[in-house]
Amino acid sequence: MEQVWSGAETFFYKKGKIGCLLLHGGTGTPAVMKPIGKFLAENDISALGVKLKGYGTSLDDWLKSNHLDWIASAEEGLGQLERDCENVFVSGLSMGASLALYLAGKHQKTVAGVISICAPAGPHFLKGFRDKFLPLAKENKPQANFSATDIKDENVKPGGYDCHYPSLNLEWAELVEKANLGLSAIQCPALIIQAKNDHVVDPKTGEWIYNNIGSKQKDLCWLDNSFHMAVIDVDKEIVFQKAVAFVYQVIK
Repeated sequence: MEQVWSGAETFFYKKGKIGCLLLHGGTGTPAVMKPIGKFLAENDISALGVKLKGYGTSLDDWLKSNHLDWIASAEEGLGQLERDCENVFVSGLSMGASLALYLAGKHQKTVAGVISICAPAGPHFLKGFRDKFLPLAKENKPQANFSATDIKDENVKPGGYDCHYPSLNLEWAELVEKANLGLSAIQCPALIIQAKNDHVVDPKTGEWIYNNIGSKQKDLCWLDNSFHMAVIDVDKEIVFQKAVAFVYQVIK
């Protein structure tokens, strides 16, 4: 039986028949999604924060995991919420947002709405990402964690992993590519949240998602005072409130 880090476990705040799946980023764990999960629950929205396979246990588990594992974990969580709730939303941060977009495109009959927060997306992002990490994947030496530490609020301590690996970055790229390919198929309402001062994902990515998503009902929300880790940064309350308002607007 795997030993999960304290605080990195899957969490479920069960409140009612409206549910939201919360997906963490590529170097994080469900811990980073707990604040938004608790806020959703306080507003009578059930929140399920899934621990993706390979995360929060051992370095060996992490390095052996791949984008198909992460998709399977997300779909398992989606299935759980579908059984417990009448209206199901999906949301994520960073790579978790790519996963949310992928689910929204693939599971159109299940997903009532999608909330993307600082998602990597688009051909420009993919090319730069792969050009950077493909040459490094052979040796696969650990790299400094450039995403989980991108926080403007100096009082917030970064969580998750202290490093990342080129091989995992290439798996993240595979996931982003799948999300890109399914973007036009998304028909549910979409809330796209992007930090203007994101140092991990080019802020223009938010506009690219907005312009290429198939949703007729869509909104692009800009954050003025946060970096990439928007769900725990200065503007987190704006993110939380926008998410709740979006959910209730969709189901009204």
